[in-house]
Amino acid sequence: MRNYLLALFLIVFCMSAQGQSKSRFGMRAGLNITDIAEIDSEERYDFYTGAYLAIEFTEQYTLQFELNYSRQGAKLKEYNSLNINEIRIDYLSASILNKIYLVKRLHLVFGQYLDVNVYDNLIHSNDYFFWPYLDLGFIVGLGIDVIENLSLEARYRHGLIDVYNVNSETQPYISNMGGRNTNKVFQLGLAYKFDF
Repeated sequence: MRNYLLALFLIVFCMSAQGQSKSRFGMRAGLNITDIAEIDSEERYDFYTGAYLAIEFTEQYTLQFELNYSRQGAKLKEYNSLNINEIRIDYLSASILNKIYLVKRLHLVFGQYLDVNVYDNLIHSNDYFFWPYLDLGFIVGLGIDVIENLSLEARYRHGLIDVYNVNSETQPYISNMGGRNTNKVFQLGLAYKFDF
């Protein structure tokens, strides 16, 4: 009997929470400042763009699902024998974020992401299937509502998976490789929520 009552309570609670939540779609775009850890490189500038679904449970808390296209990589400090002066990796990124309003217009975002490599100019070995085509990492950032539906956001994304197989035979044109070669991304951009 207790199990039935508990199940009934959970169903009623979920239905009431769903009834009180408000879902809104939005678009986001902006500047990527990216680099790769543990190589002789400097920041590369590019862009990101995407869409999101925000489920507003309370005035202070929103759960946000995002699908983004993000151009990342690093700028190499000198040209090489292959005449390549940068690493470029484009990702299709899925994120789940918690958005908490600290004060009326200022919010904190944090969560995790899973990226799928859709393009790069790296030389790949045949020793792996998924890696380095996937990246998993965390996001933390701040945003401010400029007007009701428009926000200015600054975020930091840090990858947890090496972006390529670290050995001189696989990437002969990248100098000073070593350690964990993970993505480091700072994003600055705008997000707009639609009313429909």
